[in-house]
Amino acid sequence: MVIKSISIILLLLPFASISQQNHLDLEQHEVNLDQKVKKSLPPQILNLYYENFETTFEIESIMEFNSNKLKNSLPKLYFKHELARVLFYKNLGRENEFIPIIYKLIDSPLLINDRELNASFHTLTGIIYYDNERSEKARKHYQKALVSYKLLSDSVGIKGNLINIGNTYFIEENHDSAIHYFQKALVLSNAGIKQFDKNLKNNLAAVYLNIGRFNESKIIYEDLIEHTSNSSTNTQNNNSTALFNLGIVYQKQGLHKFAISTLNRSLESLSNEKSQKLKSNIYRVLGYSYFENGNFKQAYNAVFTADSLRKIENEVGTNLLLDEYNFKYNTVILEEKAKISLEKAKNEQKVKQLYLLFLIFTGLLLAVILVLYIKKNQKNVLLAKKNLELTKPKRNINDNSKNVSTELIEQIEIVFINKKLYCKQDISLDKLARILKTNRTYLSESINAHFGISFSRLINKLRIQEARELLINKNFDHYSIEGIAQSVGYKSISTFNSTFKKETGITPSYFRKMNQLT
Repeated sequence: MVIKSISIILLLLPFASISQQNHLDLEQHEVNLDQKVKKSLPPQILNLYYENFETTFEIESIMEFNSNKLKNSLPKLYFKHELARVLFYKNLGRENEFIPIIYKLIDSPLLINDRELNASFHTLTGIIYYDNERSEKARKHYQKALVSYKLLSDSVGIKGNLINIGNTYFIEENHDSAIHYFQKALVLSNAGIKQFDKNLKNNLAAVYLNIGRFNESKIIYEDLIEHTSNSSTNTQNNNSTALFNLGIVYQKQGLHKFAISTLNRSLESLSNEKSQKLKSNIYRVLGYSYFENGNFKQAYNAVFTADSLRKIENEVGTNLLLDEYNFKYNTVILEEKAKISLEKAKNEQKVKQLYLLFLIFTGLLLAVILVLYIKKNQKNVLLAKKNLELTKPKRNINDNSKNVSTELIEQIEIVFINKKLYCKQDISLDKLARILKTNRTYLSESINAHFGISFSRLINKLRIQEARELLINKNFDHYSIEGIAQSVGYKSISTFNSTFKKETGITPSYFRKMNQLT
């Protein structure tokens, strides 16, 4: 089957030639470029590949061939095509592939001579830095892009980069500067430039919410909700997010009845089954408003539902919150019963009855607290004992394992597991594939088939198992938790803590403490 010609070189390539060759012999195909493609932006060029080729290998191979073909013949299109390759590798998370392209393009004279390319390059580079939480670097590139868009009189580009710059200040909590740039972008919206309007308004409302300017935040969210149609799933979910944020505004203002009503509307407008995290967050905030409104049972049910929808990282905090809401509800019931008893007995031994009720209530309260404490302690002790008894993680070998190369699995066992290569901080699927002299796709499929889990899940299981062994080893008592984390391959202590708790149910420090006690 031959793909129809859509104006970029080599998209005429038959799929059959890809599946039959390890390399692409495309010299026979002619360059076929029309004016539409020459005017396309990098995202549009990348979309042409996505629309016409099915696999990552096909796209990567053809893009590389096209780059070589365009390099000397059409320098401007080559530059835009290279930016499209940066986007492609960025979408795959292959930083080691797109960073060299960025450094290669930054020396191109086209950046000085062509404002359109300059604007596209600096916008994309800013996005890459922003995604890596390097806001100051990102802002410098956004500002360079803004200068080029102004020289081009491109209002859409100007507006987009004003919002981008505002976002960098927002994450730095420099709210005044963020508002300044968002309002400059809002001027263009009022002048008829409607692109990025929803993002702009959401960001501006979020800043106002963060700094306590609740009325201004409320006005924006109400406007977003009013102008959101229910024509698509994505639109409905965006509407639900705006309702959720508006509910938080009402809650901050102490208007808990309005917050409850708005948050329930947010839940009703959710249509995407994959929005579990958002739904969990809504229920959790809803629980607080119920509690503040005196609806203690509803508060308990809302937080319990939030906890059921998504494993909340601070499990201890969640349990305490549930206990508090449930205890408050039970207290209200007891108080009501006490009032009835007191009314019936107010003429008979009034002082004695009150004293007896106080003793019963106090005993019940102590019993509830004691039971909750024992249950919580037993749960943590059992988790600690279970983790202390664990050895190397068992492999879940599924039915597909018979199709996996025994030699490759043995190499994985020897090189990756026995030699503890997983403890190296820079290890990756690509790097392991190079070490084992195979390709990453086959290696990934082999790991999934033999171990029953992905490469990233396998490496986390092995690292956490290694961490458990180090935490109970007296020779490593002088190591801090951060030292243990780095020893098993984690650069970030927070990532190690969250992964350890996800795998074991308890924190590393609690695990070490229980081991020392036992």
